[in-house]
Amino acid sequence: NFISAVQDGKDAAQREVLKARKQVFSLDPLLTKLASFSSASDLESKITEVYRVLDVDDNGSLSFEEMRQGLKRLHTEPPINMSMEDFEIITQGYALCNSEGELELDTFLKIMRKNVEYFIQRQAAFQLTDVEPPDSSLGALLMVAKQLLLHFDTNGLESLDQPRSGGKHCEKREEEQEEEA
Repeated sequence: NFISAVQDGKDAAQREVLKARKQVFSLDPLLTKLASFSSASDLESKITEVYRVLDVDDNGSLSFEEMRQGLKRLHTEPPINMSMEDFEIITQGYALCNSEGELELDTFLKIMRKNVEYFIQRQAAFQLTDVEPPDSSLGALLMVAKQLLLHFDTNGLESLDQPRSGGKHCEKREEEQEEEA
């Protein structure tokens, strides 16, 4: 029937729009692996490990060429082919590089943490657009995830490792546990 054909056409067009919006950035295969962290310190550990693998000359900094070649060796799917333009984007036109135009570990950590945050936000946003109807239980769970994303957008991943204060009741329980020990 005509109405079904029109709806099918709209659905196909919407899928194409979503597919186009879900563009893959050059670091996405690596970010996919890094996004499996369990805490901010775990993420930092994973990023540091990647840095050490990329820094083949072990001089404590990454040149564009070192990073480009190292990312190819990570055996990601799809392979990462970093261009000079990609490097310039993540280093903000070399503003984040040292005087030799290379990335040091502390800067690499900041860049990659931010990229992981953006990656997670993008993935959640894509999933939210695919959920129908919006009042489904999955939709509700994804809205909670979206709220958490807003929290992380404000506070960053560092907030994952911060102890939570639960008010007087929790403080009293902590004191009782300390006395028992």
